[in-house]
Amino acid sequence: MSHSVLRAVVALSTLAAASTQLHAEAPRLVIRMYDVAAVGPGVRAEAMRTAADIVDHAGVMVAWMDCSLGGADHPCRTVPGARELVVRIMPAPDAALSRSREALSIRAFSGAVDLQLGFAAVGDPTRWGILATVYYESAQSVARNSGVPASRLLGRAIAHEVGHLLLPGGRHSPSGLMRAPWVYEELVENRQEDWVFSPQDRRQLRAAVARQPD
Repeated sequence: MSHSVLRAVVALSTLAAASTQLHAEAPRLVIRMYDVAAVGPGVRAEAMRTAADIVDHAGVMVAWMDCSLGGADHPCRTVPGARELVVRIMPAPDAALSRSREALSIRAFSGAVDLQLGFAAVGDPTRWGILATVYYESAQSVARNSGVPASRLLGRAIAHEVGHLLLPGGRHSPSGLMRAPWVYEELVENRQEDWVFSPQDRRQLRAAVARQPD
């Protein structure tokens, strides 16, 4: 084999390897964020970073798009694809949804009425959900009483609801981020294991994403 042919073979092999690596590292999910509550770019960006860190810790690759007015990716004119989810930040919960057992709520020290933080619309348990919602006014109220920033609460709630969209059956877990309800004591104690997906949920999340067709 001549030196020129050998160089060409090596170059093609290198390109093929690079292409394979890029494909392997490509995000498996896209999450579009819509700030309907007008919380502002700073709070929204911090909430997205918090959620992204939690989902990344689970080993799920996600591209986050800020589709809000004034966001970096606004406007998102294309129709969401098969691997795209939508998360909305709304001002306050709907009364009907707040009674759902699937809703994420915060339980106060005093035993006051639980505050709803989020909700995910999950239908067919064999397929992904598409739309999740978190509530800014609830996060603000909890932040005032717990000292935890509202942006961090929103980010944790976003990651929790994304978990519901991906995990089968819309169930809650006995431990980790997917437990419910959350309580004020847990916010104050701020144990790391409470704010990440449990090992079992991480395995199921990765499996769910791997099964989804392109």
